[in-house]
Amino acid sequence: MTDMQPQNFELSSGDSKILKVTVVDENGVALPLAGSQSVNFRLSRSRRSPTVLEKELNNGVTIIGTDAGAGQANAGRLDIRLEAADTEPLDGEYYHECKIVDQTGAHSTIFFGRANIKRNLT
Repeated sequence: MTDMQPQNFELSSGDSKILKVTVVDENGVALPLAGSQSVNFRLSRSRRSPTVLEKELNNGVTIIGTDAGAGQANAGRLDIRLEAADTEPLDGEYYHECKIVDQTGAHSTIFFGRANIKRNLT
């Protein structure tokens, strides 16, 4: 379904962040996400460790129906909102991944990577 590449990010604990994701195929064409059955973002210490933070469709994950910059409907965009309360207890390096079940029921991992969360001084 996607041309999956590692996606890494950094932030300070207690900060909010919106991960803006565009899902594309192997040719770089944005894939329509409207009608997707589920989207699940998970953060854990390692790939096999228990989940420490989870966001799901309509609970921190929003499918963007149009991309104002490109003027396209179903532009393959989704936002993952990490709230300050989500990141406050976190410190260190984490593994993250995002999976989708599309409108046809196909399951895909759309991205994965490392998150480096630095503890605030206060």
